Amino acid sequence: MDAPARAAAATAATAAEAAALTASTAATAAATTAANAAAAAAATAITAAAAAAAAAANAAAAV
Repeated sequence: MDAPARAAAATAATAAEAAALTASTAATAAATTAANAAAAAAATAITAAAAAAAAAANAAAAV
């Protein structure tokens, strides 16, 4: 393989590595966003359940 072909192959390998890194970063960001959304939804559900339980306890105490 002559020098220009080696240079072209190295450039192509570098571009492929950069594309793989970009895809990996995007996948990580998407997974993190999904995990954060799930955690927020769970926290909201727990808070709503606690509020409902407190309201039920208050209603029972008022009777």
